[in-house]
Amino acid sequence: MAVPLVSRKWFVAVGLRNLLLIFFTFVALIPILFLDGWIYYTAKDAQVLAVQEKHVLLAENVSRSMSMYVNDLKAVFIAKSESAPEPQTEELEALLRSVNIQMLAIIDVKGGSPERIAYCMGNEVFLPEAGIEALLTERRRAFAQPTKVVISPVIMNARQMPMLYMMRTTRSGSLAVAAVNTAYFRQVQQGIEFGTKGHAAILDQSGQAIAHPSREWEETAFDMSSLKPVAMMKEQAKGFAEFYSPAMQTEMIAGFAIVPETGWGVMIPQPYSEIQARVRQTRAVALGMSLLGLLLAVVVSWRLTAYILGPIRAVTVAARALASGHRIDELEIKRHMVPKEVYHLLRTFDLMAEEVLSVRATLEQRVAERTQALVKEVERRKQLERQLVEQATHDMLTGLPNRRLLAERLQSALAMSKRSGCAIAVFFLDLDGFKRVNDTYGHHVGDELLVAVAARLQASLRQGDSIFRLGGDEFVILAEQIGPTGPLTTESYAATDSASDMAAEAVKAAGYLSKKLLDKLQQPFNVRGNEIFIGGSIGIKISGVDCDETPDEIMASADDAMYKAKELGNCAIIDEGYLVSI
Repeated sequence: MAVPLVSRKWFVAVGLRNLLLIFFTFVALIPILFLDGWIYYTAKDAQVLAVQEKHVLLAENVSRSMSMYVNDLKAVFIAKSESAPEPQTEELEALLRSVNIQMLAIIDVKGGSPERIAYCMGNEVFLPEAGIEALLTERRRAFAQPTKVVISPVIMNARQMPMLYMMRTTRSGSLAVAAVNTAYFRQVQQGIEFGTKGHAAILDQSGQAIAHPSREWEETAFDMSSLKPVAMMKEQAKGFAEFYSPAMQTEMIAGFAIVPETGWGVMIPQPYSEIQARVRQTRAVALGMSLLGLLLAVVVSWRLTAYILGPIRAVTVAARALASGHRIDELEIKRHMVPKEVYHLLRTFDLMAEEVLSVRATLEQRVAERTQALVKEVERRKQLERQLVEQATHDMLTGLPNRRLLAERLQSALAMSKRSGCAIAVFFLDLDGFKRVNDTYGHHVGDELLVAVAARLQASLRQGDSIFRLGGDEFVILAEQIGPTGPLTTESYAATDSASDMAAEAVKAAGYLSKKLLDKLQQPFNVRGNEIFIGGSIGIKISGVDCDETPDEIMASADDAMYKAKELGNCAIIDEGYLVSI
């Protein structure tokens, strides 16, 4: 009776190596999780601060660059408006184009109102669609501040193109007007692009877009004054703000500055999601390093536990192999230093395994000897059984199936005939003159003659036909699918010339086969140097699908027909009604 090693009714067995691994992993994960949260919030604050400083600095640099452009633009405008009219040379046009002035016009003023255009360099289509009247506010400022340059917000010209207009009162009292396109601003804006949606936006003093990534906003001078950074720039402020961008359809974080000379604004926005992406990237790197350390700790703990538990595992594996019936060698200690208790455990297990293997070897040898004896006995009995079956179903002299196997085959053939619709025929053959052979040459010659007859008859049959020996000189031939089926009557025998009569066809086929068999029997046999002539008489019973006779009745009918043929000698009779002549 086995002694239970564990007294508790329910328990979970967990490997010591797995327990140590779980413990080390848990201990290492706790600081990693706290570190991950700290890194995320720290990196987020650092990224936001860095973006604030960078974007504000970039916006201030762009505003300073635009201040220099404004000063150049004013200098050219003042110089050329005071020197007008002057010949329109290529040098003059190139100078104006270099600062994006499309048109320069001098307008005579009478009574404080423009009277006529005295001089125009460029195309007047660059004036606003409503003409000088559209610049009423800038005109008043220009008249109020003689010789000072006044720059308008973005106004659409006659071609619906966004333009900036500069105006001043010359020393002669005329009104100078210059139309400036936004090509410089687009160039500056397009040169600032970072991340996936980081960009620059330049606005006039009223909050309209001068240059923007959205072409629609740029071409229509879209009013952006509702955005938080734009509203702050209109109040001459600079700094940093967060807002939602309708153009980009996302939350943005932007640094902004203004151009003091004109009040224009420069905004450098970037999607907040890109900042979060960089934070996540920093977090992922830190987390990856932490996980790498965790992996290293797991590997070290796994190797350490393997070193400690290796000998015990070896004993466990060996015990399982021994329990499964496998041969095991002596346990080898591969460690230079093992616990004393483990060493004694290994040696004790070696002694136990040796004893178990010795007992098992003895038992296996006895089982093998007994199994071999049983196999031989089973083979001998199977061979004897095959011999008994062969003797019970086959003729010992000719090797042909006997009467017992004939009954089984005939029953099967009748069933097949009903399914296939073809007739079967039973040929009951008795040798003529066989007694004379026994009396003349002896029974040993008669036996050899029967073997020769059986071989000749079997060679004469069709494929699928069977021959049986009933005993003595009597043979039975079972011919399946002898011909089309149908009721066999006396009238059908007389109608052998009718191709439509299926019974007559079966009779024909049976007659042909019986004639072939009788011809073969009449040919001489050479037995031990003796030329022997014999004959045969055949009684034939043809059975169709509609036949209700039993195998015994069919055999009786064939036997009766054979005796009729015996009376005539050397012929065949079908169902006692049809004579097959030889």
